[in-house]
Amino acid sequence: ESFSSIKSKYLESKINTNFEIVKFQLFRQQLNGGIEDTCVATVLSADGNYVPYASANNASKINAGLDIIRTLQKINDVKAPIFIDNAESTVRFLNVDSQLIRLYVSEQDTNLRIEKGE
Repeated sequence: ESFSSIKSKYLESKINTNFEIVKFQLFRQQLNGGIEDTCVATVLSADGNYVPYASANNASKINAGLDIIRTLQKINDVKAPIFIDNAESTVRFLNVDSQLIRLYVSEQDTNLRIEKGE
């Protein structure tokens, strides 16, 4: 059991080094000392603590998704455009090496408007 505990901590640590604001809890210590497989994504909040993805605000969820996409693109050596819906809820986007297509809601525009950014 000691070996399993050390191995699971090492594996979790090794995987989490690939992400900037997302950390995965892949194993949980049970009361009887055993290790249970789990997969809980947590996101770095503004106060410096990690919160479960489900409890994060919309901007944090968008940036967590960008962090995961960026890591998968790097690992698989693939680049693809990324569509971000509800982009109006996010002030700062995580830096990714892909084209970001941001969809905003606007009460002023009655027709689809396309703007070229950075």
